[in-house]
Amino acid sequence: MEGKAKIEQDKLQEYEYFKEYWLYNYTHRYVFDYFDFYGLKITYFGSLNEQATNLRRYYTDSQDHYLEQHEQDYEDLNFANCLVYEHYKKTVQPHFNCSRYDELLYHYNYPYRRVDIHHYDFIECLQSLTTKFGFLFLTFTGQPDRTLNWELFIDNTLYFDHSKFSDLISAYPKDGYGFKGLQINVRKYSDKVDLENWDLAIHFKFGTPILKLNKQLKEIYKSTKKQSIGDEECADISVYVVREQVSLSRVIKYIDAQLKWLKIREDAAKNKTNNRGINSLDDFGLQIIIKSEQDAKKTLDLMKISSGFNDRMWPIEKNNIRRAIGLHHWDIIASTLDSNGDKIKLEPLLKSTYERLVHEKPALLNYYRHGYYCENTKKLNINTAEAYSTIISEMRKDYTMTVACIESFSYLSPQETKNLRKEHK
Repeated sequence: MEGKAKIEQDKLQEYEYFKEYWLYNYTHRYVFDYFDFYGLKITYFGSLNEQATNLRRYYTDSQDHYLEQHEQDYEDLNFANCLVYEHYKKTVQPHFNCSRYDELLYHYNYPYRRVDIHHYDFIECLQSLTTKFGFLFLTFTGQPDRTLNWELFIDNTLYFDHSKFSDLISAYPKDGYGFKGLQINVRKYSDKVDLENWDLAIHFKFGTPILKLNKQLKEIYKSTKKQSIGDEECADISVYVVREQVSLSRVIKYIDAQLKWLKIREDAAKNKTNNRGINSLDDFGLQIIIKSEQDAKKTLDLMKISSGFNDRMWPIEKNNIRRAIGLHHWDIIASTLDSNGDKIKLEPLLKSTYERLVHEKPALLNYYRHGYYCENTKKLNINTAEAYSTIISEMRKDYTMTVACIESFSYLSPQETKNLRKEHK
């Protein structure tokens, strides 16, 4: 891929890498605190880890006496991932494929096919928890590293290696994966409905004009009744919507993107022996042949829609720095008590962080300027009362966003959380 399309693809890929990183961080804290709050952490986490270790040692040629503890833990995660992956493909989503997970299956000699049937309950439990939270569940059983993000993005003393990180967390599609209030099923691949409380179902065939769908939906979208349009039995695609959670324009935009993706896949399948042009990958790992820069741009636009990327997202460096500081504040409040045995208050903590950054990393405070793209706004004079007020206000918003991301174990943008009025003081 050449030119602007290549630059855009690299930018989108980098955005996706860090989106996955932050999603894992938010989810890890939710899971760890949830199980800790209900007193399940020690027994539940311990039991899952113990069973995974015992199964690995029984069904593989274990060489633990040659391995350090962290190497044994890594082997446990990989072996458990093999069990989850095969069970998920067999019982939930047969069309889900991952080349790395396939390599693990080969390395461990396809353990799911060899384990005794009485172990299936454990595997079912582990797979269910994995797809509920979107990552191999065993990776959440350790304490979150509460200094890592500061070292990575503020001090820059560590290097972020995405491939190594991705190997460790073993991502899976979350149950009901997609935009909030919206689920699209390509019935050829899945007809399972994970979206709770949907109030509108739209069933249609490939080739249905998007304008026709738009017209039909405009007439009924404001209704409060549970409705279904189209023939479910004959449909190629089914869309489920919670109308109060997603706008009609978002529904139409996402349906249109899905139809275009499927057309690209169809064309690629017909021309799979053609090796000319530009290569990209869709979400099923199918190689797509793109014959022109214009086609590449169209494909990237669809990738942006499906990933939730838009031009008003924070630039990557600003996004990482502000999310790191927001999570730093959450970690301190969640895990630290003051001299009176009470939780640390937010406002003094924001002031303390401001003073620390003024002393250690003053340039980073410019990421708290108003607006999304810092280069388009005037630099802050950090020594003024106005700048202090702006920075503290923006840090407060970031903390609110962090809380929302953790409580929903989701990756939310500033736009998605800007209307939250909850105060965390």
